[in-house]
Amino acid sequence: MSLYPAFEFRRREFRHHPWWGDLVGAHPKVATALRKRIRDHGPLRSAEMEGRTGKGWWELGVVKRVASALWSSGELAIRERRNFQRTYDLAERVIPEDVRRRPLSTA
Repeated sequence: MSLYPAFEFRRREFRHHPWWGDLVGAHPKVATALRKRIRDHGPLRSAEMEGRTGKGWWELGVVKRVASALWSSGELAIRERRNFQRTYDLAERVIPEDVRRRPLSTA
């Protein structure tokens, strides 16, 4: 948690995902639905987003890619991991507000 403020620059840069571009802008309905689902129903495991696709680790569907983009930009956070499964939640429910708002110390 103490390093969270240090990576604000990276979260700003990753609003456009480095591999997939502006996923949130390209799929606004998916992003809105995902945010609402997590806000209304609580944390969401990545396996619960699109069901089993059988495509493997690297061929993610749109919902999982949007979730990754929202995480990279700091809108979502990883609440926990079990094996390789991420559990996404809203950042404000995982990272305390004082940490999210703390400016980077230059001392």
